[in-house]
Amino acid sequence: MLSSKTIKSAINILSNNHQKFAGVNALIFLLYKPAGKANKSEILRMSPDVEHFFSLVNTSKLKIGFDSCSIPGIVNHLDYNSITVEACEAGRFSAFISEDLMLYPCSFMENQYEGINLRENSILDAWVNSSLFYNMRIKNSNTKCKKCLHFSTCKGGCRIFKEINLCN
Repeated sequence: MLSSKTIKSAINILSNNHQKFAGVNALIFLLYKPAGKANKSEILRMSPDVEHFFSLVNTSKLKIGFDSCSIPGIVNHLDYNSITVEACEAGRFSAFISEDLMLYPCSFMENQYEGINLRENSILDAWVNSSLFYNMRIKNSNTKCKKCLHFSTCKGGCRIFKEINLCN
């Protein structure tokens, strides 16, 4: 989990501990999201540590993966092949159904947005006709993102927690 509290540990892992990971197929880094009772002070923001982390990822011999929430950081700070990265798929390719049958474009929306009640609506209707899904797919609230060279890959990053987008 990459956060302001763990970034130095991630740097340490990538700097010094390759032998510890002999036989490990890959390391996967998940970006911290301030959901539920999470503390916003732990959000990872651009800093010299984050830039150092990405430089180590670029030169690491380890296989390293990231969740799609990390896409702004990947496209802005790593050497990458666009075929190997995918922007957030929330509402475009995937959805989340809560235990009380509420449908959301992303699981991190559950406590912040009103989902679509699947007892009253079909998944198809929610996917095609709801403003919640439409806004996740079509509407990008950051016009600066649309002018970015990486927009076609990144799609503007996270629309729920804009503060986690590791870009310039």
